[in-house]
Amino acid sequence: MKSIKFALLALVTLVFTSFAFAGETYHSCDKKGVRNGVDAYDCIYSEAAPDRIEVEVADERDGGTKLIRVNSAYDVRCNANQRCAVMYSDVIKTGAVVGSGKPGTYRLNYDHYIDFDANGNPTQYLRGTGPQFGGAPASGGAAVKGAKGAVTEASCEPQMDDACTINKKKVAKADLGKYLPVVNEADVRAAKGFCEYPICYNADNQPIGISK
Repeated sequence: MKSIKFALLALVTLVFTSFAFAGETYHSCDKKGVRNGVDAYDCIYSEAAPDRIEVEVADERDGGTKLIRVNSAYDVRCNANQRCAVMYSDVIKTGAVVGSGKPGTYRLNYDHYIDFDANGNPTQYLRGTGPQFGGAPASGGAAVKGAKGAVTEASCEPQMDDACTINKKKVAKADLGKYLPVVNEADVRAAKGFCEYPICYNADNQPIGISK
């Protein structure tokens, strides 16, 4: 687990443009058939997404950032030990381990990795969220979901320890992890979202997780 997480964190330090998956942190993979003797899965959010997207990345020359164009998706292959490595990407080194999955090939969205949902089905997760980063596994679908189901509203009163609500119902702050996955606050900000401790939101003001 540690080696996979390290590889995921070390792949790229990027600020991505969430053109097609705003508000979504995971997506179930669909089996598309058998290719070269192994199952082939498609995990991307939308077939209508452009092939190339513009992303903001760190500029090591001056410490600032710059815009580059990258492929919106990349391919990985998972072996019999359920270790998944990059087959082709224009920003991630070939062979880099980017998650766990059933043996087969997978097409993932940029800045996502492969793992399982709560039912053992292959699922792509946004980097910084999901089981590889201490969050709950998805239960399927496109909405943020935890053990208690889909979350459409979440908030906490900053001056009151247990004054939190999930879907307009009172919830103890200590129980928020039953509803929302743990997310990396830096990744949330990079995606134009924000955090009001302990809850983080995407750019559309939808709850996506709780900060570490």
